[in-house]
Amino acid sequence: MKKVFAALIFFCLTVFSFAQDLPKQRRVNICASLHSYDMNPHTAAFTAEAQLFTGLYEGLFSYDPVNLAPLPAICSSYKISRDKKRWTFSLRNDAKFSDGTLITAKDVKNSWISLLESANAPFASLLDCIEGASDFRNGKISAQDVRIDARDDFTVVVHLTEPAGHLPKILCHHAFSVVSENKNAYSGAFALESYDGNEILIKKNKFYWDSENVKIPEIKISSERLKNELLEPFKKLLPLSSSVLMSHARITVEDDPSYCDSSIPACLSEFWVTKVLREDFGFEGLVLSDDIFMGALADNGFLSEDAAIRASFARCLLSVSVVN
Repeated sequence: MKKVFAALIFFCLTVFSFAQDLPKQRRVNICASLHSYDMNPHTAAFTAEAQLFTGLYEGLFSYDPVNLAPLPAICSSYKISRDKKRWTFSLRNDAKFSDGTLITAKDVKNSWISLLESANAPFASLLDCIEGASDFRNGKISAQDVRIDARDDFTVVVHLTEPAGHLPKILCHHAFSVVSENKNAYSGAFALESYDGNEILIKKNKFYWDSENVKIPEIKISSERLKNELLEPFKKLLPLSSSVLMSHARITVEDDPSYCDSSIPACLSEFWVTKVLREDFGFEGLVLSDDIFMGALADNGFLSEDAAIRASFARCLLSVSVVN
């Protein structure tokens, strides 16, 4: 069931133009943990944001849903010079933002320049293969000196410092998407309808170039069920105790497998101990880790020394060891 649901999430947020005809177009509801999302694709760094941006934004290429190889998206075709250092991208002439405005070569250039000049943009340096990109990021030259050229409305030419056959793979990432000057317009298959902290609603972009093959009318991502049915009952018990013993179990949230790292036992997890128990629930009592010397942890790759360090970083105040 967990694998099935994980596949469903991937399907909803990635396989838009490959969806098969459905008997009915229905809203897809996803139960997930919501946090304060960075809605800027240039500076966002978390997986949850990347999943959302896969629907809201699109660049020259997108990921093949089967093998993640780059597929043409806003780019219809491209050519590489003999020395493999000049790439010429031809854009679709029917690609539009969700407000109906055409996506042009100027939009691509402006999006990449904006990325390069954004502070705390974790993926900007991946464009350093373009002439002038690194120097511009470091304030040594102006934007005009970066070799990204909008030759005409539907042609983008970039000059590289050296051959980079992996460039299309880089350009699949949401950081290199085409972003409109209108913050309420989106280049992807969906557009953001609302976001209130507990719920995100995205709806089909009717101006998307491949909208005929987008079979899902809207997607709602909500944290209510996760909070109400899984976490709140435990939270209510905390005032009854001055200490909590964290199990060594590895926890997977069935409704959202990406919610936490299920490879780390709960008693060693900074997520469950620090974020959930300490910060979100405000628990100030003793947090005891399960026995860090027990064979179950060691057998799963967490030797006592490593387990002790992880428990400490997770802000467990005491470890429990049972002596027979």
